[in-house]
Amino acid sequence: MLRRSLDAYGAEDAASARRIWGEDGAVDGYQRTLYRELLLSMMENPSTLTRATHLLWITHNLERVADRATNICEQVIFKVEGHWPDFRQAESPQGAAEAPFPQPDADQ
Repeated sequence: MLRRSLDAYGAEDAASARRIWGEDGAVDGYQRTLYRELLLSMMENPSTLTRATHLLWITHNLERVADRATNICEQVIFKVEGHWPDFRQAESPQGAAEAPFPQPDADQ
């Protein structure tokens, strides 16, 4: 995700930036799932505490990398189109985030 956001920045590709930005919700979901699973593991088997704590920090930091990638995507869209997209996320029925960016008018 980070590599692709940097590629979109270099290519000034707003369409790719929108797609990449929309993936953040999935990364957030993966992080929440792993967090729950690791906490359960620590409660069931205290000998996993140290290892699971390290894994919690790893998942947290990877989720933050994805957040930074979305920030790059937002900058790409602004750079290319000259306006900030609507950053609010709408939840789909399946729970995956969708990017509600307004599409540029063909007349512009």
